[in-house]
Amino acid sequence: MSNGAWTDQENDLIVADYFAMLADDVSGRPYNKAEHRRGLLPLLNDRSEGSVEFKHQNISAVLKGLGEDWIPGYKPAFNFQMTLVDAVARWLALNPAWLGRHSGIRATTGLAEARPIWIGPPPTLSNQPPPQELEQMLHIARKFDVAARDERNRALGRADEERVLAHERAALKSAGRDDLARKVRWVTFEPMTAMPVATNLILYGPPGTGKTYATAWEAVRLCLGDAVAEPLRDDRDTLMVEYRRLAGEGRIEFVTFHQSFSYEDFVEGLRPTTGSEQEGDDEGVSRSGGFSLKSHAGVFKIVSERARLDTGDAPAKRLDRLRSIYKIALGQRGSQEDRIREGLDGGLIHLGWGGDIDWSEERFDDFEEIRKAWNEQKDPDASGKDPNIEMLYAFRSGLQVGDYVVISDGRDSYRAFGRVSGEYYFDADADFHPHRRSVEWIWRDDNGAERAPFYARNFRRQSAYRLDPNRIDWDALQAVVIDPNAERPVASARPHVLIIDEINRANISKVFGELITLLEIDKRLGCENEVRVRLPYSGTSFGVPANLHIIGTMNTADRSIALLDTALRRRFTFRELMPDVEELRRALAARQLDAANLDGVDLCKLLHTVNERIEYLFDREHQIGHAYFTGCRSRADVENVMRHKVIPLLAEYFYEDWSKVAAVLGDGDGANGSHFLEARRLAAPAGFADDELGGDKLRWSVKASFDFSDFAA
Repeated sequence: MSNGAWTDQENDLIVADYFAMLADDVSGRPYNKAEHRRGLLPLLNDRSEGSVEFKHQNISAVLKGLGEDWIPGYKPAFNFQMTLVDAVARWLALNPAWLGRHSGIRATTGLAEARPIWIGPPPTLSNQPPPQELEQMLHIARKFDVAARDERNRALGRADEERVLAHERAALKSAGRDDLARKVRWVTFEPMTAMPVATNLILYGPPGTGKTYATAWEAVRLCLGDAVAEPLRDDRDTLMVEYRRLAGEGRIEFVTFHQSFSYEDFVEGLRPTTGSEQEGDDEGVSRSGGFSLKSHAGVFKIVSERARLDTGDAPAKRLDRLRSIYKIALGQRGSQEDRIREGLDGGLIHLGWGGDIDWSEERFDDFEEIRKAWNEQKDPDASGKDPNIEMLYAFRSGLQVGDYVVISDGRDSYRAFGRVSGEYYFDADADFHPHRRSVEWIWRDDNGAERAPFYARNFRRQSAYRLDPNRIDWDALQAVVIDPNAERPVASARPHVLIIDEINRANISKVFGELITLLEIDKRLGCENEVRVRLPYSGTSFGVPANLHIIGTMNTADRSIALLDTALRRRFTFRELMPDVEELRRALAARQLDAANLDGVDLCKLLHTVNERIEYLFDREHQIGHAYFTGCRSRADVENVMRHKVIPLLAEYFYEDWSKVAAVLGDGDGANGSHFLEARRLAAPAGFADDELGGDKLRWSVKASFDFSDFAA
């Protein structure tokens, strides 16, 4: 039997045989692996059945690395030669229809075969392959451009739709219905006016290719439109002013993924709180003697709710539904009308609990500090349920500037609603209730309004406590307190953008959980196949609004896009950003500098040459981005970038193999005439024979001054 390396012809034969079986497998047609193997053996170079079986497992591994279907009966085996990846790539190039097939073909035989959606915090599983697989999958990604494959898939889909469109029109015309043929529309490429079309976009490329700036521009474009954004493409200062303004309005949110980022950070989780922050015993929580666990919204849930509730009205015409509402009692109607009037007419709320102590010190932000001080100064036996502690904490520390207060009028009505505008202060000269906060009243009515339409629970007798957010009907509340007599226009949802930097650094399955499904465009709120899920911690119904755009960035030098979760990858559009010499030229020209002659250095030639060598010695994903040099104004700046950024990065790429770093920089063996690095030969130490350690070694170092003669203008 031959033990030699498999030839390209053999690889092509076995890959074609594998795909023939795979086509039967995904279509549910019967096939016999043994028959395929016996038919293949005479065509190969004296291979054993075991070696053919193992090669089939290798092909499964390649397809797994590409995110493609593979035959379950051939468990992926990752120790293979890269020539096999080339053979798979050749087969896919010759059979492009395979990549354009319907991705859900396995689930078409019946609903019972559909995979269940995980509702709840996802299982804690690593999203990274085992170490023995990781390097092979990285090589697969470098050999095969997954993003380009996805774009081919979309192109094939468009071609299929176009053929169907032409067929339908021709059929109608042949039936004499030219009028109907003219009405056949290709709605895939028609702008949608009733519902904004969401964008799921990932910008990927080597470091320094302008992903951060491109993300800022895309976010501004999505929020304000092409007409506003296009003139800002080359005006960085003005663009960033608009970006910061939109971020300040809450329409752009930025988050960075990292290895410790979790579902609880992104969607929702549980957070420990003191009992005084809860509504009371009837909420089923402990209010003292330790802590309770309370559901806490993560950044994605907050941004989604903000986008869903943004009606497009001016800020003064809408309530911030992410804020808390506290019920405050200023006094009893009639008998304590003077106290009520002082608050409503004076733009403030006041509290009697808490005694005559000034609680303004910063340390009293903490519940335990309030309890401790009250025990020391007033009542050593008081527990956390004592209203002098509980109510005071809610009024002083729980209630935040920007939160809302509703002034109760008994248990079933309220007479004022406002926004807290100031921090706690102590009024020693007050006739009553020295603990105070400033409030901007939004709505007042001495006759009062019914509680029931906006809050599904009777007001309690406590002077100050937070309303249960799950029982608040914001629409009903807004209809009363915000211009109640005005005719409400149809809402026009404004675009919002969530930017996820370094999206590939987190465990994607763990972070997104069940929301993977909700990201699909047609499953957004208000769309044709709208999907909602019930979140595990809060129990609330949740969906992703159609006006929320998601932009992610990926540094391909950190981890290849082929390792990104397949379920997420197929829900995003990928756009590659590579080093661009022309972009470098434009950036310097904007400052009246010449990239081809910056103090005698041709930056364009330098960048192109270095990247050409990196691609040859390593791969294209580890090239040096043009953004490293866009800030250069002089030869000294170029030398600083090369010394402190480029050379250390190359050393990291090549695992401190300085001979390869030197090759990239054109320094060869580091002898006289080198440009950036120099090498000094180290003789064998005393006691070692010259040939015992392989002869002389080289000690590499960065030169004190650089020679740019090879890159002279």
